[in-house]
Amino acid sequence: MQEAGSFGRYFSSAGVRYSGQKFSVALSGYRLAAENDFSFRDYGRIGAPARRQDQAQVAQHGFTQDLSWQLSSNTRLALHGWYTFADREVAPALGAANTNAEQLDRNLRLMAELNHSSNWGETSVKAAVFNDYLRYTDNNNYSTTDINTYQVQAEQTYTYARRWSLRGGLNLQHFDANVQGYGKQVTEDRASAFLLFRYDPSKRLDLSLNLRQAFVKGYNPTPAPNLGANWLMLQQGNHQLYLKGNVSGSYRVPTLNERFWQPDGNPDIKPEQGWSYETGLRHRYTLGSVQLDSELSVYRMLVDNWIQWMPITSSYWSPRNLQKVRSQGIELSSRASTVIGDWLLAATGAYTYTSSEQVKAYEGNQELNQQLAHVPLHKAQLGADLTFRSWTLLGNITHTGLRYTDNSNAGSLPGYTLLSLALHRKFSLGQYQFVASVRSDNITDREYTVLENVPMPPRSFAASLRFIIP
Repeated sequence: MQEAGSFGRYFSSAGVRYSGQKFSVALSGYRLAAENDFSFRDYGRIGAPARRQDQAQVAQHGFTQDLSWQLSSNTRLALHGWYTFADREVAPALGAANTNAEQLDRNLRLMAELNHSSNWGETSVKAAVFNDYLRYTDNNNYSTTDINTYQVQAEQTYTYARRWSLRGGLNLQHFDANVQGYGKQVTEDRASAFLLFRYDPSKRLDLSLNLRQAFVKGYNPTPAPNLGANWLMLQQGNHQLYLKGNVSGSYRVPTLNERFWQPDGNPDIKPEQGWSYETGLRHRYTLGSVQLDSELSVYRMLVDNWIQWMPITSSYWSPRNLQKVRSQGIELSSRASTVIGDWLLAATGAYTYTSSEQVKAYEGNQELNQQLAHVPLHKAQLGADLTFRSWTLLGNITHTGLRYTDNSNAGSLPGYTLLSLALHRKFSLGQYQFVASVRSDNITDREYTVLENVPMPPRSFAASLRFIIP
């Protein structure tokens, strides 16, 4: 596939797959180059002059590989690999001086997987090595990050008569972080064990119980249970109505950055611990080729020592604990589809209401019962697909509501609505298949802000051609 788009964007990708009775292989690669030289108004300068972005070039490439051997009728060995490279310029914030900042990232993922079936059920053993390298430079700084992660995971699943199943597993991790920003080399070992029990007492009711226990030196993680249920409470004519519910505990150990980053890491940061509750309804209606799926969920989450990164100065951010945070909300989604002759019609809609507030504070009460920074209260999405023979037209509208830039709600970023359109056409030349596409993002040319003082691109266009060799 080859794609060309606005602001000097070019994307190329290729992949090949082969599968035999004993062996299969899949290889893919991509390359992305983008100037990102779009125009914007610099509201950080007097008079908000029009400028062209000149410090946002990006060059990326990467590849994946998947190898699989069927060693016997019940044993399979697989090797997976993923590598990405990115070299990007870091644009300055509005009104700030250009320091010629650049960031280089290299990420490598390697994993071996062995699956075996026996009278004892399904056995899975995985071993993986991850490497994440980052180099940041500007006029005054040179910083590198090199983190190696080693992980082993084993799982055993036993299923009885399709009515119940029991899965147990163990996960071991070792982190070796050589990070200039820590001022020292940091290593850490983590482990966790889990037990998942699934039981279907009838065709209409599914139950699950998951128990997980983590082990981390220097911490005392509490068990994190999860109890879930899914019940087909009504089935009449063309209607199916499901009731679902879930109760779960959580425990999160602070990341290495949150504890060791200098000068703004917090070695005394506390782990997060909380409970969440969720219930909802799922409805399905089917009549001939017409299908309507809708879902309503209501959730509530209470978290002690919520970890939040907030700016200390214009250049530095630091993590802190919020004594207790209550996050609750409503999620609505629906999808309708039908076939009329050569026409395929589909539409989707979704809405999320998220209220996240600090309800207890260690010091003072000026930030209590205020929406947390960067969490929009409202988000909505509408999408439509229209397919006629070899043509497909897609449209998508997303709305993100107002977001506050601090927990006192003194500053905010306005909400914004974005529209994107795409047109695809499939055609064949002999035995070869092609997919030609054109796409436009932010088609209304809306000025909007995702992060404070970071300009976003205006209307853009892209065209691509995908070539499939059978």
